[in-house]
Amino acid sequence: MLGTPSGLAAETLRLATFHTSLSRDGPGLLLADLLDEDPDTQIRATLDVLIAADADVLLLQDVDYDAAGHALTAFANLLEDRGLSYPIA
Repeated sequence: MLGTPSGLAAETLRLATFHTSLSRDGPGLLLADLLDEDPDTQIRATLDVLIAADADVLLLQDVDYDAAGHALTAFANLLEDRGLSYPIA
């Protein structure tokens, strides 16, 4: 059995997974929505949930794929504008 040295405590690591439903019916549509100066209600609600969760590690599901990662980068920028920064992997 392993223990921790006396006086040391583990830090809490907060993990979150979220089904965003950030998919659209055609190429480039999600990116256009994310770059809009006034994002739609769904995007704002998703941002609010993720900001409230304030997880250390975040796994997003159901985000439209684009080979260059432009939509994911735009979404990460919206989070960062609201004070929450994640590296994209």
